[in-house]
Amino acid sequence: MHKRIMALSIAGAGLLLAGQSAFAATGHANNNINAQVNNKSVAGGIKAMAGENVQFFANGQYSDDSGTIGQLGAEFVGNADPISFGFGGKAVFLDAKDHKNGGVVALGGHVTYQLNDRLSATAETYYAPDILSFHHVDRYMQYGAKASYMAVDNVDVVVGWRRTTFGYSAGPDLRYENNFYLGTDYNF
Repeated sequence: MHKRIMALSIAGAGLLLAGQSAFAATGHANNNINAQVNNKSVAGGIKAMAGENVQFFANGQYSDDSGTIGQLGAEFVGNADPISFGFGGKAVFLDAKDHKNGGVVALGGHVTYQLNDRLSATAETYYAPDILSFHHVDRYMQYGAKASYMAVDNVDVVVGWRRTTFGYSAGPDLRYENNFYLGTDYNF
């Protein structure tokens, strides 16, 4: 299952990169490749704009304690300076280390406040109730916040915190992560 999730994440990222090249000629500069790390996990992903108001993304994450997750999703995005926002959905696939595997289709989004030309703050949340959960997982909740600082052109340094929980009706919940992380975003 671990290999399937990683393969899905890599395939999704490849499709996004291929699709992004089709939009590059339109002048979109809201695409990025990101990476995050802390002492327990590593994550990475890609975001690509499809037109002016739709953003696709693919992410993968590995945790020493909890296992592997892969995510594919899309958000409708908008901008009302200095605030930008997005709402949509994502499919989340879990290959758990000490719990049962499963997945969800989660709904949610993010809000970003641009403090100045270089500094921004973002809050995000995603939720999936029992009706949108499958296999052994019965619910899902993710929320977090991050601050991004443009260190050099097209490269942001990111400090954030994220909590991700998978719920089970038969057994204890899996707190996949509840950690601070450091990361970087390369914007193109």
